[in-house]
Amino acid sequence: MLKRKISSYAFYIAVFLLSFILFNLLTATILFIFNVGIQSWYLPCALIFSVALTILLMKRRKMVKIRDILIVVVLPICAISGLVIINGKIYDYTWDGNDYHKLAIGMMVDGWNPLMETEYEFNDKNEDNEEKINLGEYKFNWGDNYAKASHIFAANVSKITGNVESGKVLNDISIIIVFLFVFALCLHIEKSWAFSILLAFTVVTPVTIVAQFLTNYVDILVYLYMFLLATLFFWFEYGKEYQKEILGIFFATLIILINIKFSSFAYAGVLCAFYYGWYIYRYKKDKAFDKKFFKKFSLTAFAAVMIGVFVVGLSVYPRNLLTHGHPFYPLMGEGKKDIMTANSPYYFKDKNNIEKFFIATFGEADNIIMADRREAELKIPFTINEREIEFTEYCDIRISGNGLLFSGILIISIIIIMLLTKKTFTEDKKLFIMLALPIVMTLILIAAMSDVWWARYFPQLHFIVFAALIMLSRHKACFTKAILYTFFGVIIINNMMFFLGAIRQSYRYTQSVHEVVGAFKDSNNAEECKMLVGTSSFFGGFYSIRHDYDEYEIIYDDPKALDTTNNLWALPNFVTARCQKK
Repeated sequence: MLKRKISSYAFYIAVFLLSFILFNLLTATILFIFNVGIQSWYLPCALIFSVALTILLMKRRKMVKIRDILIVVVLPICAISGLVIINGKIYDYTWDGNDYHKLAIGMMVDGWNPLMETEYEFNDKNEDNEEKINLGEYKFNWGDNYAKASHIFAANVSKITGNVESGKVLNDISIIIVFLFVFALCLHIEKSWAFSILLAFTVVTPVTIVAQFLTNYVDILVYLYMFLLATLFFWFEYGKEYQKEILGIFFATLIILINIKFSSFAYAGVLCAFYYGWYIYRYKKDKAFDKKFFKKFSLTAFAAVMIGVFVVGLSVYPRNLLTHGHPFYPLMGEGKKDIMTANSPYYFKDKNNIEKFFIATFGEADNIIMADRREAELKIPFTINEREIEFTEYCDIRISGNGLLFSGILIISIIIIMLLTKKTFTEDKKLFIMLALPIVMTLILIAAMSDVWWARYFPQLHFIVFAALIMLSRHKACFTKAILYTFFGVIIINNMMFFLGAIRQSYRYTQSVHEVVGAFKDSNNAEECKMLVGTSSFFGGFYSIRHDYDEYEIIYDDPKALDTTNNLWALPNFVTARCQKK
């Protein structure tokens, strides 16, 4: 009884938070059509809608006591408010985060409507604007054409707080959502408290997630919502009394995945296609299969794709098709941009997909790119070279990107699956198929896709680990439990090394920014100077500095145009601040 009660609380908290994200996206993107940019009332309006929807759903379950409302609605609002404040005080230290993600967020906060104009047009339309970011047109390419769900939500938050960094709270909200849906499902099917907590924790802490949770990178969101999508198929089978709610969650999840990255759109389609094929088989062969559910699922998926592409994604997919001839421009179509060659080890051009995946998975941790002209060194699984420790502070390492122990974890997972496949199939054929489908999909993608060697691009690999944990959990023998919880421990250690590395890196970068601007403050008379901020790549950082040091007149220019002979302070990652006489 207690497990079911806690499961219900976890479930509806997650529903509340997910609907909050969806309502934000829908409000902003619908009003983009009417040429209205991000407004400060979007966030409270979405909050009211999500509270009303959640209470309505809870009422159907007779969860309408004051205690229920406090736990499901008030507690999460307080927690998220605190996380907004914390994120606002931490600077994103990453290349992509400051390069184009934060730029797009900051421009939306300032009024940019991505449906009606390009970033360059918005930036250039007022020649007299001293806050204009003086960059060439090519600099705005990625923000204009990439999927924008994370940018839109972050801009909604930042519009309220005035702090572009606070938008990173989307990562925290998404982690909580996925944790709670997995945890709720485990309790719902009467798994132990320990297993439920550990599995949910393991699902939301792969290295890519914990390495990026303090940044504006979007790979973390691809991971989280791909895992959520897979979890929903288990909810459909084992939580049928929640079917209406799960269809709504599926609808929201699919819309979000379509608009995180181009790859997440494709990945969601592939995963859904595998399960949908199974549903079609059951529709034709299994008389007990719920045919009404099949029709509802089909209509929900269709509606999610239509709204995901033609409402939330209207400024991306249709616009890219009309202006560049391909919905996935600039990665595809005429004039496409090659972003992988320079980011890959030079000798990968001569390797097939499986060879690249093997090297990247079983090599010593490294961040080799084309220009390095180096080759990765293979290592014995479960060993750690002292040099590898430094890479735990990277958010996107190329070799051993799933963690320093992951090669061994993957091998153990494969062994467990091989040993328990027959037993699982015999005891629970449906569970076996549900675990097998994402594993088969993963193996096909490894062989068919050229870029899945880079860990941050390939969340599906973790389905193998999760399947091994689920298979192990079904066996009650003491030695099996010992293996299960030891395996959990190894996975958590592997992941937490990068969690601690991310915190160290974020803290150091934030402190160094404050120290450099502090030196600016100490060395100049604020009444006589404007703070001239320049950067060779991190132009999104302008918005962070503008907020935290609003006592100065802050303007931006290309560093090539700056007089660097005096009064120059170098911020980390090429950002500079100097005095310009008024």
